[in-house]
Amino acid sequence: MSLKDQIDSARGLKNPSFILLDEGDFFMPHEQQNARDISERYIAKSNPYIIMISAPNAPGMLFDKINREPEEQCIYKRLRLDYTYGLNKFIQMKILHKLERVHLESVNIA
Repeated sequence: MSLKDQIDSARGLKNPSFILLDEGDFFMPHEQQNARDISERYIAKSNPYIIMISAPNAPGMLFDKINREPEEQCIYKRLRLDYTYGLNKFIQMKILHKLERVHLESVNIA
């Protein structure tokens, strides 16, 4: 099933309580707006939690647009977590240092 089919099928949900858009910044631009519009239309119907999770893609994409909305107009609580949030929780420092060393060695070879 394509992403477009999945987004379109979301139009017929009865009373969703939770909507998750995962990696939404990598949807095609027209799919990004469509997914956001469909999700936000359910606010009046069932007031669902709308969760959007993504690594950043490029300027002008979904998350950039949401981040540029004025605080008083944005309907989302925005959380920005860079890699340091996971240090010593998910990411072990010794692994990170090893990856940095491997990367630096590969750059010096080129």
